[in-house]
Amino acid sequence: MRLFTDNFLPFAARMALGVFLALIFAGVGYVISWAILVSSWELTPLTVEVTAISAIGVGAVVGGSLAWADLDAPRSHILLGVMVGVPAALGGAWVGLQYGRTVFIQAGMPGIAELSGILKGAAIAGNVAPIVLWMVRASWTRYRSTALRTSRPDLHDGRSSSAAGRS
Repeated sequence: MRLFTDNFLPFAARMALGVFLALIFAGVGYVISWAILVSSWELTPLTVEVTAISAIGVGAVVGGSLAWADLDAPRSHILLGVMVGVPAALGGAWVGLQYGRTVFIQAGMPGIAELSGILKGAAIAGNVAPIVLWMVRASWTRYRSTALRTSRPDLHDGRSSSAAGRS
């Protein structure tokens, strides 16, 4: 039971929260970018695609990074998670766009498949990079604590090194 509550439950909760926040922030980013795009630039298919991929990808990274951020970690680790997540989410959004283009388009709903693909790809890829970094950091922390405990047992049993030598 401890394996479930200590390892699987936090992972599943963070994964669900990450996907949820990634979709929310991606949608908000898309709506804001669409309002700016319509009022400022000429609408071409390339402009719409680049704006959608960029806005949804960055929004997905923000949401995924918020869910996977460890507030006890140094700020550089959190920033590293965001910096690694940006290319991953942009790549996921682009792959989602390519997948969405191949899906059957129903009459009267052009663009929905592409947008859905971009959202799904960015949400998944925007969570993969923080997950990998979180797992590496957790493994490294566990490895360091185990190595310290086995190399210096006197530090963990409540005795100082001078007291351990006398008894």
